[in-house]
Amino acid sequence: MIHIMLLALSLISVSKTFTIRIFAEERPPVVVISSSQGTYRVRAEGDSLSVNGKRQSYFQQMEAASYTITAGEMKRRYAGGFTFYASEGELFILNYIPEEDYLASVVASEMPEGGAEALKAQAVLARTYAYKNMGDHDRGYDLLDSQLSQVYKGLPTDSASLEAVRETAGLVLGYKQEIAEVYYHSTCGGMTLFPSDVWEGAKDQPY
Repeated sequence: MIHIMLLALSLISVSKTFTIRIFAEERPPVVVISSSQGTYRVRAEGDSLSVNGKRQSYFQQMEAASYTITAGEMKRRYAGGFTFYASEGELFILNYIPEEDYLASVVASEMPEGGAEALKAQAVLARTYAYKNMGDHDRGYDLLDSQLSQVYKGLPTDSASLEAVRETAGLVLGYKQEIAEVYYHSTCGGMTLFPSDVWEGAKDQPY
């Protein structure tokens, strides 16, 4: 029988900060970011930005405790820091977020309801997926904020997801002392498939 097991991240050299591209699916051409540092309207214009009407190549916000970003009808709160840049009229927003805050948001977004043990299981899965897939993108970020990676909607409003992350700190799923390749889903329709049945070129692991 093949066993997949809990693995302590202390055995692996890892980063504690993730770089997430936010609003990756919505791709708004303009956003407003507000914090104790001020309020800035950021728009993509070709390969440059317009920040409060001033043209510049990129824009960073790094010092505030929390930020609010408004994009159209959406408004979300974030921690960490930000870099904004544009490419061919597309606005890229990168959020540098501590692991604990990122995972708490993912748990709350992917599993809005659930008991304490279910939330802890989700926290382990989210951490495993994040560390296994970080750095897969070539534009300076680790993961997207959508279902193309994991759903991340900024700072969570509940404490249960944060507690689940803290109680499972440093734990991922592993196989032969390496981080396992795991997938999870909101709906299975009563059955599951091999990864290769879903994604072309995906490897079917023995576990």
